[in-house]
Amino acid sequence: MNYLKEIYKQFSKNMLLIIMHTVFISILLFLINTTIQFTRDYNAPFREAVFYEVYDGKEIYTMADDLFGDEYSAFRETSESAKRMARFHDTLKQQESFLFMSRMSTNIPVHTINECEEQMNINEYNYERQMYAFFMNENLFNFYSLETQNYTQQISWQKVEYNSGRIPVFLGSGYEEMYKVGDVIHAEVFFLEQELEIVGFLLDSTTIYYQYNFTYSLDDYIIIPYPPNLLNLFEAGIEESTISTLAFFMLNADIIVDRVQGYTINSLIEMIGSIAREIGYEHYVFMGVPIRISKLASMVSLIYRTKTEISLILIFAVTLTLLLHIYATKIYFDRSKQTYLTYLHNGVDVKFIFHLSAFDTGIPLVLSFLLSFYFLERVYRIEWVPVWAFFIFAYHYINILIIGIFFIISYYYIRRKVKNL
Repeated sequence: MNYLKEIYKQFSKNMLLIIMHTVFISILLFLINTTIQFTRDYNAPFREAVFYEVYDGKEIYTMADDLFGDEYSAFRETSESAKRMARFHDTLKQQESFLFMSRMSTNIPVHTINECEEQMNINEYNYERQMYAFFMNENLFNFYSLETQNYTQQISWQKVEYNSGRIPVFLGSGYEEMYKVGDVIHAEVFFLEQELEIVGFLLDSTTIYYQYNFTYSLDDYIIIPYPPNLLNLFEAGIEESTISTLAFFMLNADIIVDRVQGYTINSLIEMIGSIAREIGYEHYVFMGVPIRISKLASMVSLIYRTKTEISLILIFAVTLTLLLHIYATKIYFDRSKQTYLTYLHNGVDVKFIFHLSAFDTGIPLVLSFLLSFYFLERVYRIEWVPVWAFFIFAYHYINILIIGIFFIISYYYIRRKVKNL
């Protein structure tokens, strides 16, 4: 007997039912994953009251430079261009009509001196590993009311100097077991060797808005403050190419405007355009469209207030989907019952009949898991950094658990049916 041919015939006969079966289970996983995505991190700054306090009545726009390739290289070669860019940044940061929040996530090469190297007076470091670094200015830190643990110090943002060789930093809570307050991390920051002095740790599950993600976790980042302004760096003896690179980073920012005061995207464009024309720097672009924070806040608030009801709905959804799964398994088997009896009459091994029947019910489970994987990776755009990796696998554990339960139930159902043939 051609087993592959029989499997293909079985699949063709049940194709429509398999598709419907897959859709039902995928919808269940979608509901569960979406609920987890919105209700996790209750201790983060996105609880109901804080969420409204931070975002209600506001819009976020994202700004970035628009120089690439040769145009970018040519721009960096002139001193006047770098100074215009620095002046443009400093002017935007000082505006009272909107809040200019520079931020950037990147990797930095680091090297911590151990006791042996310290005794040997080694001054040249091999930057053999990387750390996730999140650069931000004081506006962003204050806007999100980022909190540090009680025993930690605070950063004097106006005194941050990149030419001093020592920068105070915060670490995310994920580093508490590795470092302590007062430790120094040697790193290369914008081509400058710096001693990053740890002055504190952020609270656990600290999250902010970054790149269209409202719960971007900082737990596994080193938080490096940007200098308070750029123009002063020219007088500090830092190379202009370094300042230019830093300026490009600092012009990548989120801009907060208050809708209550009547600001719109048009008025914001006009304000920034006027500043750009006056300074002579117009290499910037607004990314995407305004994000209506109040709608998202309402959704999060609703889920948070009705989490008990939502839990009951999810339990009902799991139960209903499980019953549909069992019913679909029964249909698969009943449709092929006569074929199975014929197989038995012709001396076909019972194990093959069992495997053939399990194949029908297993396909929707596998397809549903793959769809859930795609959903998590593409729709949520979860990033492959350690903190997100935990949530990625946590989601998949739940999916595997649900699919595993479904398969075990159908396994014993099919086994009993085959035995009764």
